[in-house]
Amino acid sequence: MRIDDFTTLARALDPKYRTNLAVIVLMSVTFVAMTIALLVGGRSVGPSAVDGLVAAVVVFLAWALARELAPDDQVAAFAGLAVLIPAWALGARPELLPALALVGVVRIVNRTVGPPAKWTDLLAYLGLGGWIVWRGDWEVGVAGGLALLLDFRLPPRHLKALPFAAGLAAITVATWRRERPVFGPPDTPIEWLAAIVAAAFALVLVTQPALRSEHDRGGGPLDRRRVQGGMTAGLLAAVATLGRGEPHILEAMPIWAALFGVVIARPLHLVQRSRSSRGRSGRAP
Repeated sequence: MRIDDFTTLARALDPKYRTNLAVIVLMSVTFVAMTIALLVGGRSVGPSAVDGLVAAVVVFLAWALARELAPDDQVAAFAGLAVLIPAWALGARPELLPALALVGVVRIVNRTVGPPAKWTDLLAYLGLGGWIVWRGDWEVGVAGGLALLLDFRLPPRHLKALPFAAGLAAITVATWRRERPVFGPPDTPIEWLAAIVAAAFALVLVTQPALRSEHDRGGGPLDRRRVQGGMTAGLLAAVATLGRGEPHILEAMPIWAALFGVVIARPLHLVQRSRSSRGRSGRAP
């Protein structure tokens, strides 16, 4: 039985594509380097290997989320990884589940995988996302609820998504009633840097050009409105952590790294795109 029989969101990381092979190599190098560094620092083998594995997964999640936020721009996925090393140096130990959930929900709305999410995908996301929200990472509920609502509203409409959006919203509201969120303006250098990245990403979002990438099964370019919907969900999740202060920003480093990569790489992508268009029109680049 194929994985497609159960889900339209999960995809194998096929190493025959150069970008996939590159991130596999980066994950492997990260795992080995982090494990060795911890062993040299006096940690035992087991905990060192676990932390090395977590670091490798962080690399993957930041890369995968940036690929979903900017499907046309492969450089963005790798540019974002540059902020993870300083984050680790500052003592950040990111939460993996919120970033994993965000990758899934962005795929639901932007349809990079092709078909709409199946019942199994929506049920799994409601269960996982609801649990993540209930444990305190309610930005997943806000971003996920919005993405599911957009999946319902944007053509081709996915009517099945609406009840799941309502369910996730209900869990989020219940979490707020249990523990009211506290917001505040940027106060530390990291918070101000995050605010700048969020503002720059918002500009990238509203100026997103038409997409050239196709979904995994082909059949024409991705829909710009759906890609912008996924970007909005990612930005909303990031801003939610920004309002809660520096510890939450550091916990959400895979998300912020993805946004940073898209912001940094977008000017280069637009220049390359312009040169490619001029070349096809017969004018000198």
